[in-house]
Amino acid sequence: MDPKSARRSRGTDYVFVAPDPGRRVLRVTLFLALVGLCVGVTLSFSDRTLWTMLLAGVSAVGLVVCWAMLQSSIPQRITVQGAVVQIRRDGRVDTFDLEDPAVDIRVKDGEIAFAHYMDRWVVVRSKDVDWKVFSDVVMYYQNKADRNAEERDRRFNR
Repeated sequence: MDPKSARRSRGTDYVFVAPDPGRRVLRVTLFLALVGLCVGVTLSFSDRTLWTMLLAGVSAVGLVVCWAMLQSSIPQRITVQGAVVQIRRDGRVDTFDLEDPAVDIRVKDGEIAFAHYMDRWVVVRSKDVDWKVFSDVVMYYQNKADRNAEERDRRFNR
């Protein structure tokens, strides 16, 4: 589907999840702990030696620790629903309506920053999203925001 025609349809949503190499390492470690637990339990039933029980115990602890770490570290997630961008990062959710003229948007090489009036800036980097699609969507709605601002200025300057 063409991103330009898709973004014009009202029900089109985009979800971008930032890659996190630390989570990949945790997933591999979790898998290895699960394999170690299975091997340790299987050998414990057949051998009943100390090292097989130790392997099962250490793998069980590693499995619980890795699972807890995966649950506690949530990667950055950016959701675009129509003109609303929602950025979830570090346990905080920031929402911006791109058609609202009060939302400031600054575009720099490989970065787009969003802010409400007198609020902190939230920066989205090109490595965290599919840059072509994300920048197209933002610029499409930014043009609408510019038109809304012009109409608002005309109404209040009569």
